[in-house]
Amino acid sequence: MFLYILKSKNRRFRYKIGISKNPRQRVKTVTEPSVLVFALPLLFHRYFERYLHRKYNHLRRPIKGNGGTEWFYFWVPFRPILWVVVFFTAQVLLAFVVIN
Repeated sequence: MFLYILKSKNRRFRYKIGISKNPRQRVKTVTEPSVLVFALPLLFHRYFERYLHRKYNHLRRPIKGNGGTEWFYFWVPFRPILWVVVFFTAQVLLAFVVIN
């Protein structure tokens, strides 16, 4: 599963944080016209998605339609992307430690 970030084509500064097996296909099924900005495979995808939704709850801006509650208002989504990269790096390091 991937944790992804979509950008709305019609609404400025609106980004969707979600999870999907196929983020490119998910872009086509979301009601709001959007573009895939970022996607990264994560083992604990639901946990990280929930964490980001709670962390940025004060920036939540729902949109009517499929996946409408996961939209947020960011000027630039660097912080959520940074958190996802941190989570991914932690997973890789943990897997390395467990294997060795």
